[in-house]
Amino acid sequence: MHIKRFVSAVSLTALAGLGWTIIARPNYSSFLSPLTSIKNAVGTFKKPAETSTATVHSGLLSRARVSYVENNRLVITMDAVGDLPGALTLMIDRDGSGRAVIGGEWALVVAEIPPPDNHQGNGNDHGGPSDQPIQKGTLSGTISGGSISFSADGKLASIDALQLNLNLGSQTFKNVSSGDGTVQVVNVENYPLSSGSISLSF
Repeated sequence: MHIKRFVSAVSLTALAGLGWTIIARPNYSSFLSPLTSIKNAVGTFKKPAETSTATVHSGLLSRARVSYVENNRLVITMDAVGDLPGALTLMIDRDGSGRAVIGGEWALVVAEIPPPDNHQGNGNDHGGPSDQPIQKGTLSGTISGGSISFSADGKLASIDALQLNLNLGSQTFKNVSSGDGTVQVVNVENYPLSSGSISLSF
């Protein structure tokens, strides 16, 4: 299924870059080119029933990396901290004008970075496998709406009230199959100053 391929590619990319120090600008063309819309694969999103006991999970976003790909697609990856720390990837589809959001996909790879394993004695330890990110699971789905704005020089400036449909969870979140959320980001193409928030309810 396309969504599984998308989530797998995002998971591998996110874990490789979750040093949370210096993150190189990624090249997504290698895994984006075979992707087509996953809307038919994930089915129609249904809002939770009125009696739902869904919990709202919130977090802060920073250090946006932006890629422009074919078919008016934008791919933005950001670091996430808060209730669901890790790496968020947004694949935003735009209309012909390039300024209206018409759909897309997203995935949040939730991972934790353990505290450094400070061995005593030889002084030659520089961290090991225990210092690496531990993936807890992935949450993913489709993008149903929202708006984006550009600066006078044509750079992506903000992402406003991006609407997320949550369709699939894995590992820790394997029982999650529905939910919704929002994302907002400012200073998108200013890597050190980019910041935003994410809220997911499931």
